[in-house]
Parts: sequence; C-alpha cells; structure tokens
Amino acid sequence: MEICCYEGCTFNDYGAEILSCTSNSNYYCSVHFPINEIAEPTEWEFDVATQVRNKKYWPTAEIKKIDETIKSFLGNGGYCIKGLVHPGPFDISDISLEKVEFLGCQFHGPCQFSGKNIDRLMFNNVFFLGGRRVMELNVKKGLLFRSCTFQQDVHVERCVITLEGSINKKHRASFVIGKCNFEDSIYISDTIVEDGRLDFWGTSVKGLVSLKNLDLEGLEFGVPAYFEESRRRMDEVHCGNIKNVGSTSFANRLLISSTDFSTFSFGEAPDFHGTALHPDTRFPESDKFPDRSSAFASSRYRTLRLEMEGRRDRAAEGMFFALEQESMKNAGSGSSFAKFFSFNNWYGMLAGYGQLPQRTLKIMAWLIVFWWCVYVAMRSNCIPTDSSCRFDSSLLWNAGAFVVKQTFSPFSAWRGVAPLEALTVSPLLIQTLATLQSIVSTALFALFLLALRWRFKRG
Repeated sequence: MEICCYEGCTFNDYGAEILSCTSNSNYYCSVHFPINEIAEPTEWEFDVATQVRNKKYWPTAEIKKIDETIKSFLGNGGYCIKGLVHPGPFDISDISLEKVEFLGCQFHGPCQFSGKNIDRLMFNNVFFLGGRRVMELNVKKGLLFRSCTFQQDVHVERCVITLEGSINKKHRASFVIGKCNFEDSIYISDTIVEDGRLDFWGTSVKGLVSLKNLDLEGLEFGVPAYFEESRRRMDEVHCGNIKNVGSTSFANRLLISSTDFSTFSFGEAPDFHGTALHPDTRFPESDKFPDRSSAFASSRYRTLRLEMEGRRDRAAEGMFFALEQESMKNAGSGSSFAKFFSFNNWYGMLAGYGQLPQRTLKIMAWLIVFWWCVYVAMRSNCIPTDSSCRFDSSLLWNAGAFVVKQTFSPFSAWRGVAPLEALTVSPLLIQTLATLQSIVSTALFALFLLALRWRFKRG
C-alpha cells in the first residue's frame, strides 16, 4: 500500500481523498495513511495548505477515519502531532500512551480525552474552538497546556495527575495551564494532583473558575504585574473542599466577585501581593494558616493585613496582624533566649497579639489563685498530715483580701500589709512578693485593655 505525505498532495473538494502526490516528505498523511501499517517517524505534521476550506462539510465517515488513523499513529509509538485542524468532534479515549504532544493544532468541535495509562500529555499553542472535556485521565508525568486558547467551557473531571518525570520539576507543577486564554469558564473537580501543584501562571479566564473536591500540593493563579487589567481579572472563583494546599498564589489578580477561601488549609503563607480583593472575600480561621516561620510568611501576611485594613475588615485585619507578628518572631534573627524574653513573644502568649482578651483574663484569674495559695502557705504553720493541727480559717479570708488589694491597688503593700499584718513576722518578705504580684498584674491588665481596644475597634 502506498504511503503518501501531506506536503505536495492534491485533495478533492472535501480534502478527504488524495488525488496526487509529488513529495517525499518524512511526515505522513492522515487520510491516506495506512491503518495497519505505521512507519518509523514519531512526528506527524499537517501542512496548513492541505486543510479543508469549509470544515462544516466534512463527512462524518471521513472524520471517523481520520480519528482512527490518529489513534493508530499514537498507539504505535507516535507522540507529536503538528498543525492538525480538526473539524470535530474529536475523541481519544481508553488508549495507553507513553507521550502525546499536540503542537499548533486547531480543534473546531467538542473534544474529549481520557485514558488510564498515559505518561505525559502536552498541548502547545493549540486552539480549542469547541467545548473540551478531560475525564478519568491518569497521567504519570504531567498534564501541560501552554499558550492555548479555549473558546468554550472546559471540564476536567476525575483525573489523577502525578509528577514521576521531570516536567516543570523546578516548580513541582504536574498540572500546568500556562499563559492560556479562556474565553469562557473552566471547571476542575474530583481531581488529585500528586507530588505537584495546579499551575495557572499567566492564564486569563473571562468566565467562572470552579475548583471542587481537589487534592493537591499547590495552587498557582498569579500573573505578571505588567499584564493589562483584562488579563488580570478573575470575574468569579468558586472553591469547595480543597485539600492539602501547600503554596497558593493569586499575585497581581483582580478578584471582581465574592470569593470564599474558607475551605482552604494553606500549607504555606498564601501570596496575594498586588491582588485586589473583593470586599466579600472570606478566609478561614488562623489555624488554617500553619506557616509561621518561613522567610516570606510575614510579608505575605502583612499584605493581607493591609488589604483588610483598607476595606475596614477589622476581624480579618487582626487575625493577619497576629500571624504577621508571630512569623516575624519565628523568622527573626537572634538566640532562642532573646526570642523567649522578647515583648513580641510574651504579647503573643498572654494576649494572642491583641486577639484574645479572654486569655489574659483567665491568666489573671489563675494568678490570683496562685498568689492566694502562696500567702496562705507562708502564714500557715500546719502540716497537712498532722491531724492535731488547728487551721486558722481567717487566714483564708485575709490572704484573699490581700491578693485582691495588690491586684487592683498595685504596690499598696508598701503602705502596709493589712490584713496580713497580724499574721506576719516578716513584712519585708510579704512586701517583696506583693511587689512582684503588682508588676505582673499591672502588665496583664495593660495587655487586657489593649486587646479589649482591638475587640471594640473590630466591633
């Protein structure tokens, strides 16, 4: 059977039958390529001149024949298809492939890709003019879309994407949609991205971005700061049940509508540098931000704090202030001893950086009990195991009154140790302990008032 090439071929009106051939190119035709007799070349290039002039008139039988030829080509060691203009629909399903790359192609109809055993699937400079669906795809070495255009909705469902190979290994991105343009929406659901992240760097989306039931190590939605506003916009983002998110970036984005990040657990401090957030953007509680020690954590939390301050969201502002201060403490220079005795550290432990006035009150209450026990123990001559000892119950009341007095009237012991004066033979020792109590109580009361001010400021 004769094997013809596209280059130098003459076609009939539909482009489905080769009438003559004058070239000996190393690339092979689709329609005239023998189904059961695949030659050595692993690249298959389509010359633009051979494409059908009016795609909507392609006979269904001829489209099916082309698809069968493509499947046969890929299934027998071929991996790169260049310049294909396909009228659609296009469906490659349930085949085992080592590597597939579509370069400079156009798909005019709906596309569907699925497969259980594909090493690597790449699309470079491809136009998808119809709807696209990626379903139940298992890719071992990454799924890549680069400089592609999607004119209709894209659905990615029930996929498992890993990073066993070296694709974009530096940034550990096993699912890459880089510098692409979505004229409509993209839906990604029930998908696992193992050992890597979902990377949308430099991609513009005009419709909805829906992310649901995902398990991944990172999420990259940032764009360069020099992008024009239309490419930085994200009109609508829906997120639900996102697990194990490590690094997250929405740098330089314009989030136009309400966005809910409350289901996220940010493994690293999220990057929102240069991002304009919608006033109804919601974040999870502080326990979902475990990164308190990385070199970039404090600056990223500061960015979010300033953003919350600008829109008068006092609760979120306070939370990110606390995260910023803790990150500064942990990532700062200095010995552990110096960090432990720093004001920043004690402010966090005693008042949660102004977020937890109730914690300060509880500590003050427990210290009152502690000092009460100290004064009672000092003035009691009884041993708990001595049954003959008679305990003076008035000591309990007198010690309690003295503790309260030193708490709310600091340093008053230097004017007298009443009502313990009748029970002590060493007023200087009592005065020294009372002074220590007064210093601690005054400091705690000041922290409580500062935290209370924060609370009233936030409403």
